[in-house]
Amino acid sequence: MAIASFIVAICFGVAGFIVPPEGEIHESVLYLIAQFMLLTASLFGVGAMFSAYKRKCACNASAMVQNAVQNNSNNNA
Repeated sequence: MAIASFIVAICFGVAGFIVPPEGEIHESVLYLIAQFMLLTASLFGVGAMFSAYKRKCACNASAMVQNAVQNNSNNNA
């Protein structure tokens, strides 16, 4: 969806230059482009945030398992 909204924003930008008056983009088209770009950034940003959170949780879980194994081996010795 993020890629589609980015492509639509680019298409609106190109169409804004093609339709009369040529070479001038109306403010409503600029507003639509901004909205689509904001949607794109939001979707990619949220995805990156969840990826980073997932890596952090995996590292924490790995550390917890190592600590548990180490504590268990110390208790058995």
